[in-house]
Amino acid sequence: MKNHSPTMGRALGATLALIALLPGASAYAGPAGGPPPEAASADRPSASPAEAPTPSSDVDPGQEASAAGTTKTAPVDSAPSPAAEGQAPPPATPPRQLVPLPPPPPREPADSLPKGPWYGTFWFEVRPELTAPVAGAQPAKGEIVSGGATVGLGFRLHRLVGLRTAMGLLLHDARARRVTTVFGDRIDVVDYGQILAFEFLGLRAFAPAHPRFLPYLDVSGGMALWFPADGRPAVPGALVRVAPGFEGWVAPRITLGASFGYRLLVLSNTVGHAVQPAIVFGVHW
Repeated sequence: MKNHSPTMGRALGATLALIALLPGASAYAGPAGGPPPEAASADRPSASPAEAPTPSSDVDPGQEASAAGTTKTAPVDSAPSPAAEGQAPPPATPPRQLVPLPPPPPREPADSLPKGPWYGTFWFEVRPELTAPVAGAQPAKGEIVSGGATVGLGFRLHRLVGLRTAMGLLLHDARARRVTTVFGDRIDVVDYGQILAFEFLGLRAFAPAHPRFLPYLDVSGGMALWFPADGRPAVPGALVRVAPGFEGWVAPRITLGASFGYRLLVLSNTVGHAVQPAIVFGVHW
């Protein structure tokens, strides 16, 4: 084994000289059994860090690293860049551009805005109804309580006023007669007279009280054709109908409502009065 005592002594002397140069080094007490820094400096001149002796080549690298108090690290190989290999660098991301919003549309005049709910311009209705005579003289009064149906078409002139027209068919009178069958049996047969009503021109006034509930009043006039039950030729007449009612929206274009009408009928110089409760199904567009 080689003797490294002179080399280690020189390193220890250089370390003590550096400590003596630091502030407050006078209070330093050397290691046990060794002279204080002043004694060491008196024996021989101190060496500066630049003049510190370098260890000989025969010093073990591990001992050299521990004496100097430093750690050696191996160099890290970095990956070659694309430019070093002759490749073009990736294109830079273009900056984001802000596109301005289009200008707002012009303001609508206040007079053109609708006021209140919109219920459509046209409507089509189907009105199953019951007709019950209440007063008058026959044949205009009618003889039976009967059912019938009316279909109508309307056009809304304004949110409060509309025009309508309708056509309906209902039973009006009855006649019983006895007939003989092919087997010789005699049976009673009832024939019914009919009224074909034409409401040529009608006016409907709306009262928009709620977006889905619309009361109205119908006033209409027209003509009627009576086909008697006994087989006589048709008899023309005139009619007037007044009916308050309402319709409620059950879908965006579908309504369900009811009405209670009064009908005045003129036939063969006689006048008859009847009431007509009805259920109204409507389609609006």
